[in-house]
Amino acid sequence: MKNLYVITGSSRGIGEAIAKNLAGENNHVIGIARTQNTNLEKLYSQKGSRFDFLEVDLSDVNNLETEIESLFKDKFSENYNSVTLVNNAGLLEPIDQIINTKAKDVIKHMNVNLTGLMILTASFLRHFQDQNIPKEVVSISSGAAYNPYTGWGSYCSSKAGSLMFSKVLAEEQSMQKHPAKVVSLAPGVVETEMQRTIRSKNENQFPNIDKFIELKEKGILYTTDHVGQTIVQEILGNKDITNGAEIDLRDYQGG
Repeated sequence: MKNLYVITGSSRGIGEAIAKNLAGENNHVIGIARTQNTNLEKLYSQKGSRFDFLEVDLSDVNNLETEIESLFKDKFSENYNSVTLVNNAGLLEPIDQIINTKAKDVIKHMNVNLTGLMILTASFLRHFQDQNIPKEVVSISSGAAYNPYTGWGSYCSSKAGSLMFSKVLAEEQSMQKHPAKVVSLAPGVVETEMQRTIRSKNENQFPNIDKFIELKEKGILYTTDHVGQTIVQEILGNKDITNGAEIDLRDYQGG
C-alpha cells in the first residue's frame, strides 16, 4: 500500500518542491492548483511513481465542497498506509494599507488562505476519519500569524485565522477514535514568487520593503528546494512532532 499526500499550491514554490521530494518513494501524490505542472508529471513518470493533478480554484468557495468531494471520490480509490494533507496554497495580495484595499481582493484572499483551506481540510478528513491509519494535516503558517505588518492586513489576518483553525482542529481531533495529527508550519523567509511580489511594491504600500530587499541582497533567503527537502525529511511523518504543534522550520535548518 502507498502513502497518500495531497498538496495544495503544487504548481510552483514550496508546494512544487515538496512534491518533487516525494517522488520516487512508495507515494501517491495529488497536486491541487489552478495551473498544471508538466515537469512534475514527467518527474513522477520517470520515477515510476504516481502523481495526479487536480485543477481547482480554492477562491471559488461556493462550488469548492462539491468539486472536492467529487474529485476525492474519484482519486481515493485504494487503501493507504498513511494520508497527509499539506495546506500550502496562499495569496499575499492585496499588499497595501487597509484603507486602500478593495472588497473583491480581500474576499479572494480570504477564500484561498482561510475559507478554502477549511473546506478542503473538512472534506479530506471526512474521507479518512474512520480509518485506523496515520493521518496528518500540515498547514503552512507564517510569522505574520503573530506579528502585524503594515500593508499586510489581509495576509496577517488570514494566517492568524489559519493558525487558530489548526488549534481548534487539533483539539477536536484529539477526541476522535482515530485522530489526525494537526501541525502548523512556518517555513521562514523563502525565495518564492511571493517574495518577488513584496520587493516590487513601494514604501507607501509596504513600509518594510527595505528589510526584504536586504534579505535578498545578502543571499540569506532559503531556496524552495531546500525547504521542500527539509519538510519531507524532517516534518512529514515525524512521530516526535505532537498534535497541535506550531513549528518554525528554521529550528530544523540551522538558522
